Formats: sequence, C-alpha cells, structure tokens
Amino acid sequence: MYYPWEFVRLILFIKEYYKWDKISLLCHSMGAIAGLRFASLFPDEVAFYIAIDSLVSDDYDLHLVVDKYPKTLRNIQIAQTRLEDEPPSYTIEEMTKIWHMGTMKSVALESVKHLLKRGSKPSSRDPNKYYFSRDSRLKHTLFNPENKKFVEALVKRLSCPSLYVKGLDSPYASDEFSVEMREMIRKNNPKFDCHFVPGTHHVHLNDPEKIADLILPFYQKYNLI
Repeated sequence: MYYPWEFVRLILFIKEYYKWDKISLLCHSMGAIAGLRFASLFPDEVAFYIAIDSLVSDDYDLHLVVDKYPKTLRNIQIAQTRLEDEPPSYTIEEMTKIWHMGTMKSVALESVKHLLKRGSKPSSRDPNKYYFSRDSRLKHTLFNPENKKFVEALVKRLSCPSLYVKGLDSPYASDEFSVEMREMIRKNNPKFDCHFVPGTHHVHLNDPEKIADLILPFYQKYNLI
C-alpha cells in the first residue's frame, strides 16, 4: 500500500533519474501536499511551487480516522489480491457519471473526458467497454496524522516563490489548522502569493482560465519565464 511520504520520495526519484538540478512544482490536492514537503526539505532544488487547493493534510477528527482504519485496511487487502485482474468495465457514459459522482460532483461532467484519456483502457472482455486504469490501491491510502509541531516546522522552511490557489467551493483546506498553516507560510515566506477563486476542488480542470490568469502574473512577478 502507499504511504503519503512515498510521494515525496517519488519526486526526488524523478528529479535524480532525469539529472535535473532544479525542478518546478505545479501540484494539486495530495500532490500539493507532497510538493510542499519536498520544497520545504529541498529548498535549493526547487525553482517555484504552485499549489491548488491544498498545502497540508486536513485536520480530521482522529476518532473518525481510527473508525475508518479497519475498513480501509480490508479494502487494501482486497486490492492487493486483484492487482493482476482486469477491473470492472463500463461504457464511456457510465464511466463519466461514476467519475463525476465519485468526486462529489467536483469534477464537472464536461471535464471527465479529459481525465478518461489517460485514466481508462479498453476492456479485453468487451470491445465496447472500458475500465479505470489507475492503481486501485490509491483509493485506499491510510491517512497518517502528523504531529502539528512537526508540520509547523516543515511549513516554516518553505522559501521558494510559491503560489497557492484555493477553490472557494471546496471543502478541503478549510479547517482551523490548515488555515493557521497557510497564514504561517504567508508570514514566513515573503514570496508566498495566495488567491481565492470561485470553484470546486478541481477548479483547475473545470475552469483552467481562472488558474492561468493567476499563474502567468506569478511567473512574471518572480522572473520565472
């Protein structure tokens, strides 16, 4: 199964594999959390960091987290036994609705088609159907609460030019601790720009112009292009 800090190591692996001196991070959600961790730990190796809708893990009720662990572990166990099996298949119309509803309608129906280009494969059983090609273990990642002082020490190290865009209609990154960490970054990093835009957790996918209109001035402000 996957451990959230493994995503940070993966960024390091890719950077070293391609022998890049510096990398630029454009991240969303879990990727944004991993990106902040990497940028904070390797400040001299990151040109800039752009985060959409997340910076740190949300501060969930730990009793609810523990309540979910048994079911999550069982689902991980089941997923491990099916790694070589073809997943259930659907028509494109069915997949579009499943993806839309699976994100609590955060991904607009019109936007799903873009995700399906790389997120689906033709079924070997039925030529008229497709299956979700993602690693099914990603659906069942265990949430690992971290010591808040540790997270605080981490975010204080973010020093590269950073842009954070928060979707106003997204439920994420709205808890007290997430807001506190955002403001701590703002206080400690003079190159931290923060913007709030109307849109869901997937605002970058549904309304990319809203994000582009913020990213391009950010590039120019810090001479990144």
